Amino acid sequence: MKVFCLNLPKTATTSLCNSFNKIGMRCMHEWLKFDTLPQTYIRMGFESGKKSGCPKLIQKCIENNVRPLQWMYDLNIGAVTQVEWSGEDSDSNFFPQIEYLGEIISKHPEVFFYLSIQRR
Repeated sequence: MKVFCLNLPKTATTSLCNSFNKIGMRCMHEWLKFDTLPQTYIRMGFESGKKSGCPKLIQKCIENNVRPLQWMYDLNIGAVTQVEWSGEDSDSNFFPQIEYLGEIISKHPEVFFYLSIQRR
């Protein structure tokens, strides 16, 4: 089973990721460092031993005609709880779970998608 979060920041994504990791489901929370990467991802511009972010993985997969969340299978990721790109290496905030929502859902009907919200 694969679990993918559609929510925005500050909706308990860190706590959810910690919970998934505790039950043995490898979770990615925005960034993850991969010691080794399949050649497919190296050809897309990713480097082994460096952090890779969800947004860039999704974007590069789409640009290379690969299913948007295929990397979850190839890199043994069970859950993703934070997706947006707002780090130091980005020019602006990027929310692929919004921009590519239709493509992500249509190409991955087997994935459990969830949306959590923050009550104020």
